[in-house]
Amino acid sequence: MGKELLAHVKQNDDKEWQIHTLEDHLKGVAVLSAKFTSCFGLEKLAFIQGLTHDAGKASDDFQQKIAGKSGYDSDAHVSTAVDHSTAGAQYVIEKYGEGAIPLAYSIMGHHGGLPNGYDENDSCLEKRLEKEVSEYKTNLPDENLPDTILPSDYLPKKSLKPPKVHFLIRMLYSALTDADFLDTERFMSPEKESLRNDGSVNFIQLKELLDNDLSAYTDRSGINGTRADILDWCRKAANLPQGIYSLTVPTGGGKTKSSVSFAIEHCIRHELKRIIYVIPYTSIISQNAGVFRGIFGVDNVLEHHSNLEPEHENARNRLLCENWDAPIVVTTNIQFFESFYSSRSSSCRKLHNVADSVIIFDEAQMLPSEFLKPCLEIISELVDNYGCTAVLCTATQPTLNKERFLKDSALKNVTEIIPEPETLYQSLKRVEIEYLNEPLSNEDISTRVLPLRQVLIIVNTRRDARKIFEFMLQNHQDDGSIFHLSTFMCPKHREQTLKIIRERLSQNMPCKVVSTQLIEAGVDIDFSVVYRAIAGLDSIAQAAGRCNREGKLEYGKVFVFKGENPPPPGHLRQSAESGEKTLQSFQKDPLCLDAIASYFDDFFWKRAGAHGMDKKNIASRLNVHPNEIDKIPFKDVAKDFSIINQPTKAIIIPFEQEGELLVERLQNKYYFPNRDDYKKAQRLSVQVMDKVLDLLVGLGAVVDARGDGQFYILSNTDIYSKHTGLSTDDPQFIESEKLVF
Repeated sequence: MGKELLAHVKQNDDKEWQIHTLEDHLKGVAVLSAKFTSCFGLEKLAFIQGLTHDAGKASDDFQQKIAGKSGYDSDAHVSTAVDHSTAGAQYVIEKYGEGAIPLAYSIMGHHGGLPNGYDENDSCLEKRLEKEVSEYKTNLPDENLPDTILPSDYLPKKSLKPPKVHFLIRMLYSALTDADFLDTERFMSPEKESLRNDGSVNFIQLKELLDNDLSAYTDRSGINGTRADILDWCRKAANLPQGIYSLTVPTGGGKTKSSVSFAIEHCIRHELKRIIYVIPYTSIISQNAGVFRGIFGVDNVLEHHSNLEPEHENARNRLLCENWDAPIVVTTNIQFFESFYSSRSSSCRKLHNVADSVIIFDEAQMLPSEFLKPCLEIISELVDNYGCTAVLCTATQPTLNKERFLKDSALKNVTEIIPEPETLYQSLKRVEIEYLNEPLSNEDISTRVLPLRQVLIIVNTRRDARKIFEFMLQNHQDDGSIFHLSTFMCPKHREQTLKIIRERLSQNMPCKVVSTQLIEAGVDIDFSVVYRAIAGLDSIAQAAGRCNREGKLEYGKVFVFKGENPPPPGHLRQSAESGEKTLQSFQKDPLCLDAIASYFDDFFWKRAGAHGMDKKNIASRLNVHPNEIDKIPFKDVAKDFSIINQPTKAIIIPFEQEGELLVERLQNKYYFPNRDDYKKAQRLSVQVMDKVLDLLVGLGAVVDARGDGQFYILSNTDIYSKHTGLSTDDPQFIESEKLVF
């Protein structure tokens, strides 16, 4: 090797310059990248990409740039940007030919994101491979690269079927970007490195902690005995081979702890690395993560989602969220699946750490139907080629293995953990469902429920929830027994309301609640009577899970009704149509397993006809012919795979003193918001569609606090009610009200 080349430079506390040489960085990244892929057998490819990813930094232009920009050499100066990632991609193609195209994607994207193989822009793979770059080879450190790349090098060692090339590229890309970040961090910020895990997990210890928790539940009578049976079945199934499992347990059967018990013992049996618990809603993730932290301790549980509360986030947690290096990760459907279809390095770093995991999908029926095929392909690929076991956990098991609807994306060889799910359902049956054929107006519903001491009403839209609540207040003395819940109340407001509701229920005080479907998402409350507006059968089952939850009555009562307004078009309306059809066909017991299967068959048929359950043709665009690997549209797919496709903006509510102080700080143009401010803003915000926000801003009800579109604040507090949250009922807001579901 010639002169000492710079990868990174910094000054220590004594203002002395320290150098991270390019040779050390390339070797460090190569070793880490190979280590990260060793569990699925792509070490050779990972080592090559690590040694070549920063080849462009060997150019004189880059060396001048880094020396001048850092201040290391005040005489050095290059005014233009220097592209250092293209050179490495060109280098592997020159050395290994077209067989190195997967590595070229990974190397080229390690800073700017995975590119499209081909498009009209100069940033695509094809055009950058033809781009003229600064000379770098004469300075390049000596490398110990393999002479050839063989087709067998691209075959994961646990492969059960040919791997999908786009997925393999993502896993290589993940290993490279994480290795690059960590090797750079080790030099630039060693204090951060000390906060990270060492990668070791003691599942024997985690099993002991869970066993200690479960040992407190010694009563095996009634429902507790059934829960104990479910736990026993999960423990026995943990000794079975890796694969895809379903856990069909009615609400209240204790599937959360039982599924984690399966996962821990399965990890011990098969020497796996971690457990990933995937939940559909951010509204219940903290509840489950809190349960796990209480059992396993804070250091063993990583909670990763957008609404993480400040008290649960610290420097270590933020670092671990970057790459999921923790024994138990609790996250959302959105975070999990969008990461696998993202093109950004920050989202993809963690993907290699998903390999060799048990992945539990809680409420599996909530997998997004518009992207169901690409989501199922992720699950299958992880199980078939990357050493994962998947558990589909739900009270209403969808037919995810039916090729009639899902074609090649259908899950294969799914094993049910419960020996007789129908028998289990009957033993845990605690409610009777009655479908009310006649349509009921919002006023009719309020009239029916007012005489009841405790009742829960769940409707499909915020507008209906508010109207029913207002009718109830108009016809009942306001004694604090009537409550409203919707997402137009900020999270802190909702939590306070739920706390009061739980207290009143526990003391058997009068309590009438009208809510949107947010209350179905794992909210632990118990009513003897529930009214549910017509919806999908899975939603009706979730509503039933809030009824007679602890089995204090022989049977609770769930009334399903047609409201005065149909569900919103699209998914909700189609699921409601299928739900109504099933209710009429299975009047005696509409939640039995045959009814559930019939419902999903009908619903999937509707959705398959609408868009084939792959709204943006994600799967077909990525699964290219072997001769077209250089045409994979990574960047375009990342843009199109968005589970929440309605653009929304947050309006910060000056709710109570905490909200008022936050608003005051954010309106001060000399104040620089910190991370805690952002987290508090999430807990004090209401999400609205862009069109609604524009109307409210235009009418002066909402202001842009800093003029940069970052923080929108509710200035007209008269339209935020202590009962119902944000309201647009005032005549001047009627136009925006029409946009509110």
